[in-house]
Amino acid sequence: MKRKIVFIAFFGAHYRYEIFKKIDDNFDASFYLGDVDVNNPDIKPFDYSKLKKCATMECRAIKAPFFYMKGISKALAEDADDYIVFISPYALNIWPFIFKAKRLGKKIHLWTIGYTGRESFPVRCAKHLFFRLADKIMVYANHSKRIMLEKGIDESKISVVYNSYAYEEQLRLRGGLEAGPIFREHFGNCNPNLIFVGRLNPIKKLDMILKAMRILADSGVKTNLTLVGDGREKGALGELANKLGLAENVWFFGACYDQKKMSNMLYNADICVSPGNVGLTSMLAMAYGCPVITHGDANFQDPEFESVKPGKTGDLFRKGDVESLASKIGQWLASGRDKAEVAKNCFAEIDENWNPSNQLKNIEKSLGSR
Repeated sequence: MKRKIVFIAFFGAHYRYEIFKKIDDNFDASFYLGDVDVNNPDIKPFDYSKLKKCATMECRAIKAPFFYMKGISKALAEDADDYIVFISPYALNIWPFIFKAKRLGKKIHLWTIGYTGRESFPVRCAKHLFFRLADKIMVYANHSKRIMLEKGIDESKISVVYNSYAYEEQLRLRGGLEAGPIFREHFGNCNPNLIFVGRLNPIKKLDMILKAMRILADSGVKTNLTLVGDGREKGALGELANKLGLAENVWFFGACYDQKKMSNMLYNADICVSPGNVGLTSMLAMAYGCPVITHGDANFQDPEFESVKPGKTGDLFRKGDVESLASKIGQWLASGRDKAEVAKNCFAEIDENWNPSNQLKNIEKSLGSR
């Protein structure tokens, strides 16, 4: 008989379908999912009807980042002892919900990004109280766990569950990866190829790539850059490329949601560069064998940056330092690393940690015995 759980989440993003499906297949799960990510409304949900038992809750924005999840109290009527709560403390009605659930004898398993290390004092205090309410806490990565331990949370309460992104589809496409001329045909040269995949927005600090390319070019190392994505920084980046004399070396590919096309570009690129926070981009790149260079300040990174193992799956530069970024890119390109071996390291990092099967294993560990 499958274990009965209730799963409450602020939203079911399309890239999280695989882990939600695994939970649905391995537990007798009732899902209560928000209808929209109020703080990131452009993110699309997966089809909730693919889950056996799922109620859609209306999310209402209050004032960013705060929101309200209407009808959440209905979940308390479920005949289950374990509640996985995948919601931040910014959901104002989750606080009274957890208090009521605890009074009813329910066990609360918080699934959260946890601490980042850059919280203001009020936010840090609120999170501290929030995490203390949980019976168990599941965080994305080890950086958050270390901060929790420093703040006195018992290690036995904390599990690292990592993250995942369209892993099963990526695994299928991986078998068909092969070297191709996509960049040589577009740029008309044999320069090493840098790539970035994601929104072209200020937080990504993409101007740093162009400035690093200029530094490298002045030292005799010419590179190309492909930007896969769209966003408000596109115009400014185009102007900067012109100013730096790099217009012919930058390809604004545009937004792409076709995994097959992205797999081809990432596999044939030399390095994926993300000067700001890296997030899911690192998982996407490594899933197709592409190493990642990003900054190494854990307090200002997304959890997924932990997939970057210097010298194996990429490298880390000093946050905000263009010279350091240029140096790391140049060192990687000059290292003579075997591309097949680097791809093997990237695949191994994803296969061992950042996939839904590993997530499920760690979730089951957090839930413990009945």
